Amino acid sequence: MADLCAELHTRTTTDHDRSDKLINLKLLVVATDKTLWSKTIANFYFIFKALEEELSCYKDHKHIWCLYIPELLRSKAFEEDLRYFFGDNWSSLVFPSPATKDFTQHIHDVAKENPTYLVAYCHSFYLALMAGGQ
Repeated sequence: MADLCAELHTRTTTDHDRSDKLINLKLLVVATDKTLWSKTIANFYFIFKALEEELSCYKDHKHIWCLYIPELLRSKAFEEDLRYFFGDNWSSLVFPSPATKDFTQHIHDVAKENPTYLVAYCHSFYLALMAGGQ
């Protein structure tokens, strides 16, 4: 696993640094606007929900089983946030952006093609959460 982490780091450092700067800039704007912040939370909800659905489907897969850790699942926490921002009927008010819809479909397609590819998505998303988005 250490080799995979090192390889991902080496191959993505330049792109990651560039996108990190852009995201941090956008975050300054989003964090000051409740509407933008709640829409951002909603989009992350749909992404994590798609990833967690696929992890659940493949939790007995020989390469995925160790990644399915119920305590790390985030979609329920995002649902609580969405309930705070949009009320109890949030699920009828919140929809993914077109880009998020495309990305969540991509996650489902990748999982069907080769569930092992989910390892890279888990590495990126959950590591980012644990590192506080760093």
